[in-house]
Amino acid sequence: MALYSDSNTVQYRKLLNAKMPLVVWNLSLWAQFIGLIGKGEGEKLEKYGSGILKPTGKPIEVLKDFSKGGLGMDIPVLYPLTGSGVAGGVQLLGAEEQIKYANKTVSVNQIRHGVLVQDTKMSKQALRDPKQIQALMGGAAAKIQDWFSRWLAFQPSYTFLTGYSEHLTRTVALGGLAKTKKSHMNTYVAGSGRVTFSNTVATFEAAVVAALTALTDTASDYMSTSVIENMVFQASNTHRIQPMKVGGNNYYCIVISDAAAKQLQRDSDWRVAQKDAAVRGDMNSLFTGKLAGVYAGALIFIDETLPAAYVTGDTAFTAAYSTTGDTAGVQYGKYGTNGIVACMATPVDDGNRKPAILFGQSAIACGVRDDLSFESEEYDYKQKQTEGGDMIVGMEIADIVDTDGYFGLSGDKRKENVSSLVAWTYSPSTILWT
Repeated sequence: MALYSDSNTVQYRKLLNAKMPLVVWNLSLWAQFIGLIGKGEGEKLEKYGSGILKPTGKPIEVLKDFSKGGLGMDIPVLYPLTGSGVAGGVQLLGAEEQIKYANKTVSVNQIRHGVLVQDTKMSKQALRDPKQIQALMGGAAAKIQDWFSRWLAFQPSYTFLTGYSEHLTRTVALGGLAKTKKSHMNTYVAGSGRVTFSNTVATFEAAVVAALTALTDTASDYMSTSVIENMVFQASNTHRIQPMKVGGNNYYCIVISDAAAKQLQRDSDWRVAQKDAAVRGDMNSLFTGKLAGVYAGALIFIDETLPAAYVTGDTAFTAAYSTTGDTAGVQYGKYGTNGIVACMATPVDDGNRKPAILFGQSAIACGVRDDLSFESEEYDYKQKQTEGGDMIVGMEIADIVDTDGYFGLSGDKRKENVSSLVAWTYSPSTILWT
């Protein structure tokens, strides 16, 4: 009798497939920032009258497009009008502004993982009862759900820092698309300010390396209320980042590491703000330590899995994994010996240079060609049984790219980013017991 031939078991598998996508998308800090463009498979997508897909205004715009194959999903971004207009009786005809579009092509790639359920014939002896089969399937599914939840939870932060979700940057030999990692064009560093952006990759990455190298173990380079105030100011006045509306108020969202949160707890201005303005009682962040509160018009969240930055001379630095592929670039996150970011085996990065990521509306574009599904495999004359999950997905940062030359950059170059910025501080994971 073939394994899983019982109709009840088949129905159980279908229920698992239906449940898994919901679980993996919701078990994450980032779940609250996801907006689904349209309604999904088999339903009409919401569009503007011109046929352009309508964004949700959430920080992570997820488009589920089942209409075609391929490795890319096109999402046109409407650039805001910037002309001066006309006043009084001045003729408008001939003074109209040309609409500019910046095309965002989001690449997608398959990601898979599995569990070995049965490895010998003796194990098979225990799988005669359909209830036992379902129990094993359920256990395998739970492990796969957990793996995909943790993998997906890491992707937004990695995308903010490198431009792409990590499986898009893997080499072709490792099943990736070999996307070139790139530092955020709105990069700030405590103690030195903004890194001057350049579309000449070597120039910009060298400037980022120099600024990160200058971070030292001094109070001026720590995470502080001053850093948060500066981030909010730059977001509004320099980059025109659109905040999120929460409870009738507009807020920027900032995600910091647990190490940076520890430094912030020692900031006297932060402590006064939480004592005087935050909720009273045992839910105050001074007591909970969660620091998920409001300061200077920003909602502060903690993610202990944020990747650190490494430069040449650091023990964890490997030239091949940097933004330039050599010693002149920046490496974001620690890598395993397999050449893949070690976000699963060692999710907490103990590097000293930690990012604080500020983001507003439509900061990341996420394409989903196929949501998570669940399959089984028998081999070695049915001696071995595996359960696996797979999905086709991709994330890219929402840089405004002059793909068609509308902005006069004469090439496929980055124009600007009006949805996020990254500030770096010296925030080591090791603490002093003083």
